[in-house]
This record gives sequence, structure tokens and C-alpha cells, in this order.
Amino acid sequence: MPTPTFVDLSISLEREAHSDGYRVRVRSRLSTSAAEEDAGARSLAPVRFDYENLRATQLDPQAYGQLLTATLFADDQIRRGFSAALAQARGHNAPLRLRLALDPEDAALHGVRWEWLQDPDTGAFLALNERVLLSRYLLGGNGEPVKLPDVQHLRALVVIASPTDLHRFDMAQLDLGAEEQRIMTALAPIQATLLARETDNPPTMANVLAALRDGYELLIIVAHGSFQDGTPILWLEKSDATSDRVKGSDLRCELEGATRRPQLAILAACEGAGRDHGDEALAALGPLLVAAGVSAVVAMQGRVSIAAVHALLPTLISELRREPQIDLALAAARRAAQREHADWWRPTLTMRVRDGRVWNGAAPLRPQRAGGTPFIAGPPVPPDQLRGRHEQIRAIKDRIGGVVPQSLSIVGYRRSGKSSLLNYIHQRIGEFCTHAQSPLVVRISLQDSRFQTPAGITEGLRRGIEQQTGTAPWRREEHDDPWAVDDGLQHLRDRGRRLIVLIDEFEQLEDRLPAFEGWGGDWREKASQGYFALVIATVHPIDTIYHDLGLTSPFGNIFTTTELGALSSGEWQALVRDGFGAEHVSNADIELIDDLAGGLPFYTQLAAQLLWSHNDHARTRAEYTREVGPHFSNLWDKLNAAERHALRHAAGIPGHAAPHPGVRSKLQRHGILRADGRLFSSVLDAWVRDV
Repeated sequence: MPTPTFVDLSISLEREAHSDGYRVRVRSRLSTSAAEEDAGARSLAPVRFDYENLRATQLDPQAYGQLLTATLFADDQIRRGFSAALAQARGHNAPLRLRLALDPEDAALHGVRWEWLQDPDTGAFLALNERVLLSRYLLGGNGEPVKLPDVQHLRALVVIASPTDLHRFDMAQLDLGAEEQRIMTALAPIQATLLARETDNPPTMANVLAALRDGYELLIIVAHGSFQDGTPILWLEKSDATSDRVKGSDLRCELEGATRRPQLAILAACEGAGRDHGDEALAALGPLLVAAGVSAVVAMQGRVSIAAVHALLPTLISELRREPQIDLALAAARRAAQREHADWWRPTLTMRVRDGRVWNGAAPLRPQRAGGTPFIAGPPVPPDQLRGRHEQIRAIKDRIGGVVPQSLSIVGYRRSGKSSLLNYIHQRIGEFCTHAQSPLVVRISLQDSRFQTPAGITEGLRRGIEQQTGTAPWRREEHDDPWAVDDGLQHLRDRGRRLIVLIDEFEQLEDRLPAFEGWGGDWREKASQGYFALVIATVHPIDTIYHDLGLTSPFGNIFTTTELGALSSGEWQALVRDGFGAEHVSNADIELIDDLAGGLPFYTQLAAQLLWSHNDHARTRAEYTREVGPHFSNLWDKLNAAERHALRHAAGIPGHAAPHPGVRSKLQRHGILRADGRLFSSVLDAWVRDV
């Protein structure tokens, strides 16, 4: 008999008439078997959920999960039925597809945080086990058959609503640009249509319904949710961009009467959206949409952190493009978010398809690149391959693209992607400044010997301006004439050009400070006059660099700082999966790259590059260990004594007490330590113990 694809386990809860209790029944079967295997696993006594105590423990996932688990599995028959199905899945090395079958009209049951349900034997959260595919399954239905579309017809409709009058209701505006970038990046190369304010298609109810009639299989809505008299509300926009509070029941009716509906809907609002009026409102919409005929709905319970969305969404979409089983994809996405964020449980899955499949076939991936490895370990990555860094990009845009240009420093340890980010700014300056600001970017790397003197930097600036404008702002022989240089920069500013100067490898000045005496103060003054905005990449904050040399920074307080650390799990996993393209990437491959690289971009690229080349875990690990030695030495040289102590403690070297919380926090922000205190790479762990 062939190994089954999965073991299907249905736990149904049916309310007893004139009672607040439920009869629980367990059914299981092999996906390759036509028979339903039901050994009479039905609760002898009705199960009653203590909703008051559940609400009292909703800030404690462990306590909530223990109470919920003890209630559901209080009957030995039900517990044994679950354990038998789990053992059967393990015996066949197959996932357990756990469907909680609920009445679509039972709001109380749908309000339970089933994602905190635990294994009654081990106490582990079932939703964090990628071998247990947990979902909410609607009993009954409208009788319509589910027809799955072919993958070549797959299209996505993206709705981002942020009404202009949200302040009247104590709600904050969404960052429309950031939401659009995150979702469109995650969807590529799926064809997507955007409904958002300041586009030709605003996010009105009429536009959403009209677009769905064109046959979109995937619907993503980013908006506020709330409750009104117990009814979930979705905050869309009217034609004048003010709020249109659409009742969930009205949305259900519209979809029930529609000729075409999406196969999968994703509903989300992040914590940046302000105070969470509705708490579980978006999640409460899930059963209504499924009851209306949508095959599956992923909806967030309350506000989900921006960082968690960055981890969840790319992994979810990437997995769906590879294998269109929504419960399988969501299990992987939860694990991706759980490694770094407490919000892993926020997404709920409600569906009416037994096997989780929402369309046929595998979605087309990005074409495999010809000519060797698709991964770049060393040089700055091209802008179209940059992953993550959404918060840093927003911070840079706010500084250099504001009404008045302001300066900023990018701080990150070696190989954290500083040069790639500068390269992104240089080649995508239109994302940071408006066309009216007429931006002009000059990039200077102090690693280049031509720029290792003040005159060299000034000449680099002059040539960069001349190459882009066709006119030299001053003559080369006028470098020492402060009037000529200032006049040239002022003339450029007065012509409406916004000059952005990117300086990489700033630490190179440490060995040449006598030659640069007075240079920093002069450039600070030029920046303060609005002649240009500086974006400087450094390993340590600029003030710290000068302080460690016993000097006072000549730049004063013109800089704000943005830090670079590790990519989120979803971001680096999308990088890996997109690079491999049609080549299969197993969970074991992902775990290997995670163990070696911990999400730091250079090390992730290197590990993926070696795995691509060798297709062998042992050879990949051995080659990686050989290649990263010099990079670890470079990193170690840039750490101070307290930071080295923290790394030795994390490696478990005896005699090293716990580091100061501030030191540990800094190393975690920069990705050198993981959230749980471990070193980002097991290879670094071994290297530190050998130093």
C-alpha cells in the first residue's frame, strides 16, 4: 500500500439542543483510503467551554492552551482518538490534517483561540508543528460544489483601505506605500491588481465586487476591523475616501449572490494601524466569507505586528506558489514567524475544502537563472534582489525625501548588507525622493584609494555632479577654495536639485584622521545649510568611532541612526526559495541554511550558494565553515571586550557570566545573537569556542 499523502482527522463540535454543551466526535481516515475510520470516538458527556476563564487567560498562551486542551480532550474517547490519529500519521511519515469542524453560526466557538490548542500528551502547541495542519472547518455549507481553478489562470486582487477620516474614530492611517510594497513583493510573479487610494481604482465596496467578477482567485484585504452590535465590520472607503463601514453580513450576502468568488482570502491589519477596536473582528469575518462560498480564509486575530507580517506573508505566498494547500502553507508561515515573533498564532484559517487545496497545480515560480548559481555572496546585490529592510527604507525616505533634506547613518556589522542598501538607494532614488525634488545621487566608497583624502572626496563629489548635470559645479583647482565649493553647491540647490551623498566604508577614516582634521565640521556645515543630505554607512555609530579614538565627533547631531540586523524568517526564506526557483527546497534545506546563517543576508547568500553548488548538506557545511573563517575574524576584530564576552557566554564557555542586558540587546538587534540568546550560526558558535 502506498504511503498516504496525509492522515485526515476531523474533530466536530455540535451544540446540543437547548444546552450550552457540545458533543465532540472524532473521525479519521488515510487520504488514500475511501473509507472513513470512525471507531465510535464520541464524547459521552457534553463538553462545556469556560469562556470566562478563557478570556481571563488570553494574555497567557500557555495557560489558555492548557485550559482549552483540557476541556476539549476531557473525554478519554476523544483523547485516544486524537492520539491514535497522530500515531498513525507518524507511522506513515505523513502530516496530520487536523480540521476542527464548527457550526458557521456559532460565534462563540469561532471566537476561541484554537491556534493555542496543545498536544494533550506533550503540551506543545499543535499549530507550531508543521506535521500537524490545524484549521477551522465549517460544518454544513450552501451545497455548491467547490471548483478549483487551474494555476495558469491564477490572479490576485489586493485591497488596501485607509479612510481619510480614521482619526475621528481614534484609528491611525496605514502606511499605504509600505503595505503595497510588502504585498506586491510577496506575490511576485503572480499577476496582481491593486485597489488603493490615490490610484485609478480606490478601495470602495463597488470596486471590490466589480473586480471579483473578473475572476480573481486570491483576495488580499489590508484594512481596519471592528465590531458593531456583535457584527464584524470591515472599514473600506467611499468614493470621497472617507470611511465605509461594511457589515460582515452584508459582505456575505454580496458574495453569496456573486457569480464568481475568490478561492482564498487573506484579511490583515498590522499594529501600525492604531488602537485595536475590533480585537477579533477580521477573524470573525472568516467564517462568514467561507459560508458565502470562499474556499478558504486566512484572517488575523487582532493586530499583528509589522515584523510578524514580514515573516508570515512572504512564506505563506511562497509556499502556496510551490504547493497550493493553504493549511500546509500556513503551518510553514507560522513556524517562520514563531522563530522571532510572539504573533505567530494571530492568523486563523477557516476553510471548506477537505484537503486544503485552493487551486490546481503549482504556481509558476521565477525563472531559474542560467549560468551558474543565482545567489550573490560578496558584492552588493542588485536592487531587484534586495529582500526586507522595509523599516530602514522608510526611515531613509523620511530623512532624505522630506521637505528639507536631512542626514542619516546606517549602522551594521560587517556583511550585514550596508553596501547593498546604499546601492538600492543609488539605483532606486525615485522611491525616496519625488520627481519635483530632482534628486542627484553621488556615491563614494572610502575603500577606494581615490577617496581616502579630503581632496579625493571633494573631487569625487565634483565629478559625480558633472557627470549627471553636464556642468562642473567648480573647477578642480578650486578644491581648496571654500567659497568656490560653497558657491557651486548653493547654485545646485538654488536650481532645485536635491543632492544626496552616499559614503560607504566610513571606518577607513580611522587610519587617516590627521589628514581629515577639520573636514567633518566643514561637511556638517554644508549639510546643515541644505546643500546636500549625507547617508553614511558605518560599523559603529559615528560618535562611537570618534569617541573610541579619544576625539569629539565633528558632525555634531546632524545624523539619526538606522540599524541593520538579520532578515526576518519569511524574508530570507523567500530569498532562498526564489533563488532556487523550480528546484525543490526541502524543510531540511531551510533548516540547514537557518542553522548556518541565522538570516544575516551575506551568510544566507553564501549558505544557499554552496547548497546550490553541492546539493549535499555535509559538503555545504564543510565548505561554509572553511569560507566564513576570515569573515568571523573581521567581525571579532570590530567587537569590544563586552561584546566578545557576550559571544563567549552565548557559546557556553565556562567562566563567562551573563552579559549586560544592553550589550545583549545590541547584538540581537544586529543579528549576531538570535532572539533566544544563541549565536546566529552554529559555525560561529564553534569558532568562538576555538578563539
